Amino acid sequence: RAKVVGGDAISKAFLAATNRVGLSLNYDSQQLTDYRIGCVGTALKLYNQMGEKIYCEALQLIVKAWDGKPDSFRASVLRGMMHFVELYHGEFSEERLVRALRSIHPVDIYRIGQDDPAKLRGWKKYVFPIYTAYNGKCRKDALPMKF
Repeated sequence: RAKVVGGDAISKAFLAATNRVGLSLNYDSQQLTDYRIGCVGTALKLYNQMGEKIYCEALQLIVKAWDGKPDSFRASVLRGMMHFVELYHGEFSEERLVRALRSIHPVDIYRIGQDDPAKLRGWKKYVFPIYTAYNGKCRKDALPMKF
């Protein structure tokens, strides 16, 4: 928050990108509300790491899938979605992904990641539930595991 208020150029671009997607930042993580990102530090780190295009695309997919509910902006969901979009950019169907994500609760991404059924570490354990939801039981047009 201090960087954005203080005029840091990267932080201002991050805030503008977040606002363009129809979201705002919630600096009071105790009060969760729709269409507000509470884990600002994680979001900024992902913005810097992934770039504006991937960041915005992933946020738009999150909003489409879960209608901007607070649980969909948890750090685990942001990490999983950003890395999924980066890994499979141009290879996945947005419609299929949104449909698949609507069938799971965003908290389940965190829970499955913590259970770590595939024995993955770091951000990969949060991509896994998104990847498995996307592929489902269908072998047709299934994405290969890239992580």
